[in-house]
Amino acid sequence: MIVLEGARVTLRPHSRADVPALLTFMQDPLVRRAFGASWVPLPREMQARMLEASLESGLDHPYPPHIRFGIYNLDDRLIGFVALTQIDYIARSGTIVGGFLDLNYRLRGYFAECIDLFLTFVFGEMNLHKVKAEVLEHNRLSWSSLQKFGFEREGVLRGEVFSQGRWEDVIVLGLRAEEIHRVPDRHAPRLKSLCRQEGAPAMAAVRKEAAQ
Repeated sequence: MIVLEGARVTLRPHSRADVPALLTFMQDPLVRRAFGASWVPLPREMQARMLEASLESGLDHPYPPHIRFGIYNLDDRLIGFVALTQIDYIARSGTIVGGFLDLNYRLRGYFAECIDLFLTFVFGEMNLHKVKAEVLEHNRLSWSSLQKFGFEREGVLRGEVFSQGRWEDVIVLGLRAEEIHRVPDRHAPRLKSLCRQEGAPAMAAVRKEAAQ
């Protein structure tokens, strides 16, 4: 099992014990608004079965279509999640998505540590070339936070999501391996360390550009 350990948080695959907390999170009106969910919630039992199937899918596959981690605090309490979806093993790319179950952990540095751990894993261990993110335009906190990690705004999907009775634009952001060296050390010390490591092919361009 993959475990990513930081100073204040640990990232590891979800277990069935996490399902009740995740269900509560998914049914929160503020969360549904942030992710653009406009559907009528399904019965809790049905959602639980679907969530369990989603968490277990691909765990034993050599090339899983997605990778999901729970975010746990020092007391081993689930406080959030982060995932890489739409993984393309040919193009070496994927889309990042995540959130905090407990809003008390927002704006306190936990997000930065989680993203630092996760991006170090996907660019280092998985050797990805590019990570993308798609965020609703009104969710300025999320997409502006990603920009601190070097994500560049690549475009807008106009009227892409119907949420809360209206069509909303989606901001598309992206970060390529060769751009990692531009990320400030204070935001992502682990990620920046990849620029100084030998090994992964995707990091060769990073070291070359950083040396110029």
